[in-house]
Amino acid sequence: MLTNAQHSTLLAALRFYQANGLDALDQGISAIASNDGAHEPLGADAIDDLCELINGGAGPTRLIVQVEGGSVRAVLAERELVTDVQVFVMDYDAENADESEITRVTQENGRVCDAVVSMHEPTTDVGIKMSDVFGETLAPAR
Repeated sequence: MLTNAQHSTLLAALRFYQANGLDALDQGISAIASNDGAHEPLGADAIDDLCELINGGAGPTRLIVQVEGGSVRAVLAERELVTDVQVFVMDYDAENADESEITRVTQENGRVCDAVVSMHEPTTDVGIKMSDVFGETLAPAR
């Protein structure tokens, strides 16, 4: 989490960069902006988007956990994530699980329960209309 001073300084630096472009920056700063040439530096529109994201304007990133037959098939993200996200799914229905799949999870009361835990990384390659899932649109009735 950024302090107010860090937040303001970051936004000011981005807006300066946006107003003056890379030409106004020294080579060291240009190298940082492109990760030593690994990618193109952000343009003015992308800096606007980044400032909005930093200000919280983009809102939360919503995830969909896609389950079929009781198994997680995918974790879907509505947009590219700014930070790495790992989603852990814990299933207490572990009766038929192989011993190697069991994780012992200590409960608040000190009791230890068996669970099957799986980790999933979100993808934006979704193949569905996510706004239907979020209740923002209505899919045609069948």
